[in-house]
Amino acid sequence: MSNVTLRWTNTLIIYLVVTCVTTLWGNARAQSKSELVGQNGVSTQNSVVVVGRVIARRTGFAVAHITGPIDKFYADVGGRVKRDQVLVKLEGKHQSWSRARRAATLQQRKAELATRRALVAKVELEAKRLQQLRKIRSGAFRAAQFDNVELELVVLRSKVIEAQAVVLQARADLALADLDLKNIAIVAPFSGIIIERFSEIGAFVHIGDKLLSIIDDSTLEIEADVPRHLIRFLSLGDIVKSQIAGKSIDAMVRIIIPSENLLTNTQVVRFSATFGADRVAVNQSVELVISEN
Repeated sequence: MSNVTLRWTNTLIIYLVVTCVTTLWGNARAQSKSELVGQNGVSTQNSVVVVGRVIARRTGFAVAHITGPIDKFYADVGGRVKRDQVLVKLEGKHQSWSRARRAATLQQRKAELATRRALVAKVELEAKRLQQLRKIRSGAFRAAQFDNVELELVVLRSKVIEAQAVVLQARADLALADLDLKNIAIVAPFSGIIIERFSEIGAFVHIGDKLLSIIDDSTLEIEADVPRHLIRFLSLGDIVKSQIAGKSIDAMVRIIIPSENLLTNTQVVRFSATFGADRVAVNQSVELVISEN
């Protein structure tokens, strides 16, 4: 066999080997992608898998509305609570005595108002008596005395108005004391499950301090950072095939947040879903299959 013939034979063999390897690699890649996107029979044609997470639409905290030491916890991590259920109680002796003092102050202000009203009534009688004397032109009538009584009446009536304002202030102070006394009991802002505790019995807390963290597990939904080029394929109300913990579910597009993350070129999309009786945890991953057509 000549050298030319041998060279052409080797070239043909190399070409056939490269062609076979390329074909096999392409088939393996397509099969791998099909297995990734097409688990449990989900269509893979022109589709992309986006990994999302379970979130709670409503999360919050049980916080202190007054300052004071914690007396007792009525619920702990993992406990299911109802709205307005008492979760924590603060020591309330200070608030009780403060309320009693302000109640006494209100009674005192009311008594002062009653006294000033009585003085007004007394002077009004004197003014009426002098008016009668002036009417009959009695020699006992004195103009200067009448003027003094009229002036005193003006002053006393002004003091009655002042006393009425003081009573209103005392009543408002008592209402604030009642509110402080009520706020020693810290209640759940909504129904849900306690997931974290931030303090202990005996700790001194201030207004706004977080004591417990609560999530409403009846409002769970899916949130995903969707690449910008896929957003145009989604509309409100669209149904997207999804998988969570190996189970297929339907997720409906609830809202597309009109704000883009410049670092990842993604937008946040939230999906409503029914998870059934299965236990689902916040931040649990969800695979969303988004069709590109």
